[in-house]
Amino acid sequence: MLHIIGNCGRHEAMTSFQSGAQLPLQFVKQIMFGVSLAFAVVSAGLTALRFVEVDQRLFLGLVPVAPWIFLLSVLVAAALHSRTLVGCVGVASVVAVAVAMPGTVLPRTGCSVPLDGVDNGIVLYSHNVQVSRGDQDALVAQIESVNADIVVLQEADAEFVESLGSGLANYPHRVQRGWQAIFSRWDVLLEDDGQAFDIVGALAVAVDTPAGQLRVVNVHSPWPLKPGGRDVQIQQFEQLGEILAENEAMAIVALGDFNATSADVRYRTLASGESARGQIVDAHREVGCGFGVGWSPNPGIGPALLGIDHAVVSGAHVESYEVLGYAGGDHKGIAVQISLDGS
Repeated sequence: MLHIIGNCGRHEAMTSFQSGAQLPLQFVKQIMFGVSLAFAVVSAGLTALRFVEVDQRLFLGLVPVAPWIFLLSVLVAAALHSRTLVGCVGVASVVAVAVAMPGTVLPRTGCSVPLDGVDNGIVLYSHNVQVSRGDQDALVAQIESVNADIVVLQEADAEFVESLGSGLANYPHRVQRGWQAIFSRWDVLLEDDGQAFDIVGALAVAVDTPAGQLRVVNVHSPWPLKPGGRDVQIQQFEQLGEILAENEAMAIVALGDFNATSADVRYRTLASGESARGQIVDAHREVGCGFGVGWSPNPGIGPALLGIDHAVVSGAHVESYEVLGYAGGDHKGIAVQISLDGS
């Protein structure tokens, strides 16, 4: 009898101790749950800014990553509330973000692969070589791997271009203005002194391809998070939009470092709509694979985080689009294959 009473006393003491230990744990879980919900609400609001022309530097930096913050916050909140909810909430959140949010949020599937023997096919390659820090050998190898017909480089000074030497011997027609260069297998005609109709940060040429003339615009947009950068970028996008729409003479491909993700409503406005020769499209959105991301603050160490290199096509059919690897800088190269109708 005394043994039983003693055991009951110890059981009550242990129960009291466990209850006391659970109180602070439950309090911490409630705080974490509240914080997670708060992050979910804030990130949902930031994600919705994809629909709005918001140009504040803080928002521009947060909007591209807001959907991921939202998904993570919702999953943490669901796990804290009930582990059985995690799967359902996770699937519902992913579907909601994928359906509701414009721009690349989830990897694109069902995409094309590079094609060989496309009638009137032209392959264009673009790379930002990070203020001439690119690896010349890796760059040339990458260009050869896609059998590019036209090559555009950003942040490449004359010395870097010269160092490429015989590696680009197949591109006898070359134009350079400042830190931008265009190489072509075929004859190149400068337009308006190569200033792309006075478009800020762009170099334009007309290339006399076997399928007909093609206007190529090498784009390097200013970084919008630096003071004054967004104002210049807006001006550039508006000017580019006019050129892409008024393309009666020839098809246009504007490609390079736009310094804007597809979360940017101003970029999406630029890369969509109608032109004199048909649709204006973003090549990755049309046929590309995966997320289309190609910039990393720590290339080779961390993953690519943002897709700010693009190809916008007006008046031509996009056959394939591919994000390649790094070539010594912080950007990956991109390659787009188009076909002209020969008219």
